[in-house]
Amino acid sequence: ALVAKVKGNNGESCSGACRRVQKRCDPREIQFVNTCEALLDSFACEAGCGHQMGMEIPSYVITPSERTYQQCLVADEVVSTCEAAHPVTRRLCACV
Repeated sequence: ALVAKVKGNNGESCSGACRRVQKRCDPREIQFVNTCEALLDSFACEAGCGHQMGMEIPSYVITPSERTYQQCLVADEVVSTCEAAHPVTRRLCACV
């Protein structure tokens, strides 16, 4: 199946983002969008890329009060789930 990179809305899970485009989230494909390059294709990443751990990574930080504001976050080890969502970020999702 062709994997589509889909940008989540603010605080939206990848399950939700994929459903919006009539696809489904595949957790095994998340590793392929967990790169700075993939994020830069989709978001401005004004503050560059940073490494974090989290179920909702890869993502872009949209909340000005966050220390990581406007950073694109990638994980060294993907532990992402399709359901995870975080109010301060927009996720980059892999939908099939």
